[in-house]
Amino acid sequence: MHESKFFAWKASFCGRADIKVLPANVIQHFQENAKLNIEVLERYQSQPEISLPTGRYVQRLLTDSRLQLGREEIALHRTSLKKVEDVFGVDGHILAAIWGIETQYGRVRGEIPTLDALSTLSSNGGKRQGFWQHELIAALQIIATILKRPKELMGSWAGAMGHTQFMPTSYLSDATTLTGDGEADIWGSNPTDSLASAANFLARRGWQSRLPWGDLALLPNSFDYTLSGNWNTWSAAHWRETGVTLGSRRSFKNWGKCSLIIPDGHRGPAFLVTANFRVLLKYNLSISYALAVGLLANALQDRNFEIPNWPENGVSLSRDDICLMQQLLVQRGLDTQGVDGLAGPATLRAVQSTQAEMGDIADGLPSQEFLQKLQNLS
Repeated sequence: MHESKFFAWKASFCGRADIKVLPANVIQHFQENAKLNIEVLERYQSQPEISLPTGRYVQRLLTDSRLQLGREEIALHRTSLKKVEDVFGVDGHILAAIWGIETQYGRVRGEIPTLDALSTLSSNGGKRQGFWQHELIAALQIIATILKRPKELMGSWAGAMGHTQFMPTSYLSDATTLTGDGEADIWGSNPTDSLASAANFLARRGWQSRLPWGDLALLPNSFDYTLSGNWNTWSAAHWRETGVTLGSRRSFKNWGKCSLIIPDGHRGPAFLVTANFRVLLKYNLSISYALAVGLLANALQDRNFEIPNWPENGVSLSRDDICLMQQLLVQRGLDTQGVDGLAGPATLRAVQSTQAEMGDIADGLPSQEFLQKLQNLS
């Protein structure tokens, strides 16, 4: 995008009715300071949750150094984590895992001005333009009502802020404080408000106290892979009847409705996941992310926890390849909910049903092998 187009977009944006109601000084600050940031667009196109196979993504995050640092931070903030857990019913190890993955326990909170990030994404058009503009308006509302020093509004390339990387709309709806000193401070050095806000976010979206997120699943040789996928939920009794057991050998009879996910295909590990896993997906709509949070939480809690092995040399399809795959699936009468280069649940279900039709293992993995077979059928 050229600077001239960006400035034209910014002028048009400031003419919106929902912008004009903001204080004049906030609008002026936005007009004078929001800048186009090319790095933001580059980061948007190469998100690791999308561009990397789940195994490589998880291995990149669950390092010995992150585990060691996490255990130190849990010990340092044990009192705050316990208080947050008591108030909201969210496991402190889950909160620590989110904190560790999002910002390396507050050490990398992002140095991109939030207005730059959200203006760049909002002005770039595309399928999610409305989402980014909604977040930008929320950021301006934060400046108008809460953060009187707008230059302190800094964060990630996506506009996420603070220790646990809250989007502006999430801050307005879910940020909370346990320190008793006014508005929730997610930008300062003390992580307590960020941890409490993350817990509040999860609790308000249905987090169930004492319910695990899931566990490594062991499958029988005769397993029917069409039962897998986050869109399929079955009772513990049903999964036991299919021969599924847990790697930890614990019981899952009180887990409620569960799904079985195999994010890197049948050659990789499988996981039985609960309603709490689906809550984690509301924090970040990525199976890889939610799985990394769950596994890191387990490893932080149990030093003997063994992180599952993953297939070596896994390769994800590029966005162009996924677009081609979606086009071919649509031509076969399947609904992928758009041709956008993102392998969401609808696309994965279409892959799975096509694999079953082909007589292949229906694990829902959009691989190069599957794409080649799909092209040969066309």
